Amino acid sequence: MTKLDTISVIIPTFNRASLIERAIHSLFKQTRTQWEAIIVDDGSTDNTKEIVQQYLADRRVRYFRQGNAGVGVARNFGVKKTAADFVTFLDSDDEFLPDAIETMQDDIAFLKDDIFILLYGRIRVTKTSSYQEPLPDGTLVDYKSAIRGSWPKIDTVALCRKEIFDIARFPEFSLPISDPGVPKHVPEALFWLRVLRSGTRAMLKSKKFYLYHVESSDRLTGGLQHRKRAKTMPQHIIAFLAEFGADYEALNPDRLAHFHLEKAIYEIADGHAAAGRQSLRCARKYGALIWPLANVLYLSSFVPNRLFVSAAAWFVDRGF
Repeated sequence: MTKLDTISVIIPTFNRASLIERAIHSLFKQTRTQWEAIIVDDGSTDNTKEIVQQYLADRRVRYFRQGNAGVGVARNFGVKKTAADFVTFLDSDDEFLPDAIETMQDDIAFLKDDIFILLYGRIRVTKTSSYQEPLPDGTLVDYKSAIRGSWPKIDTVALCRKEIFDIARFPEFSLPISDPGVPKHVPEALFWLRVLRSGTRAMLKSKKFYLYHVESSDRLTGGLQHRKRAKTMPQHIIAFLAEFGADYEALNPDRLAHFHLEKAIYEIADGHAAAGRQSLRCARKYGALIWPLANVLYLSSFVPNRLFVSAAAWFVDRGF
């Protein structure tokens, strides 16, 4: 196994002792063997370490532990620990199909010149069904086209040239929330847009080899924790808009309206109805098409909070 052949799979994990073996086993089932798994334990309090320990006899599997700092910190730490030229990411409650490494290795040739990222679709798996939406194969996305809406809205997985982490890192700031159950992560769009703004491009690929399991309600990188996420997401959206809001206003005001709408939903869900109504006014300012939904949410902000959260969760889960 050489550095040039190897794809480094970064696996951040937090209290996934009952699920992480599925992710690890999916790597051992690969049709090609030139991979390494860098597992970064984000301060788990369960027996994750003992579960992973049994796989460390294989030199391709490496385990590191850090204090609970969030998925962005864990991913960046994992990147620092690899000498491979190509990096991808696997959540510890998901899995690769057996041809994942083979597909990515065969596609490495596309990562040349200013193309630093390959994006593949993910297959959403629930307890009762699976769903996959294809990406337009070979489409190139730069910063302006991403702002205009070319960046996929569906779940994706990326294969990256390691050099992109000399351009940007996954955001690491977290908010002073005392509840350990509150997700400590910020939207990944901050990272991807920073990379694209540097002049690089991404290529979309139609192949799908990543099973994205959504049966767990407390995923490390998202999930259905709407009340918990509501405590941090408004501030994260504020930070995102401070950096990219002007470009969205110039190139894609409808999408800017969407961000203000999302911010409003989380604010109201967290009990800050007045702030949420102000965000809804901003949403209506930038997007005429969003007015009907914004008006419905405005009226809904006066109903009992638990009812609002239930209704809003339906919209958030579907990307409204």
